[in-house]
Amino acid sequence: FSIAPGERVLIAEDIVTTGLSFRETVEALEKLPGEVVGGACIIDRSNGRADVGCRLVSLAAVDFPDYDPDDLPAELAAIPAVKPGSRGLA
Repeated sequence: FSIAPGERVLIAEDIVTTGLSFRETVEALEKLPGEVVGGACIIDRSNGRADVGCRLVSLAAVDFPDYDPDDLPAELAAIPAVKPGSRGLA
């Protein structure tokens, strides 16, 4: 694809967890002649805490609690930990 000078760009994602992929996209687009006007996602798993580099609008925001590894509730300590996000799946 190509972006013309002055063309306005809206970035869309399905799920934002850390915001890293989104922010990398914003940074890449800022090097082109277009203008990033904002972003949208279906689910914001960071509950608004992810710094994506532009205004982000989500259909739903989900807040998951964070626990120190040494202070897990008993019911969670028995479940294997999984790293969120999709990096490394390809």
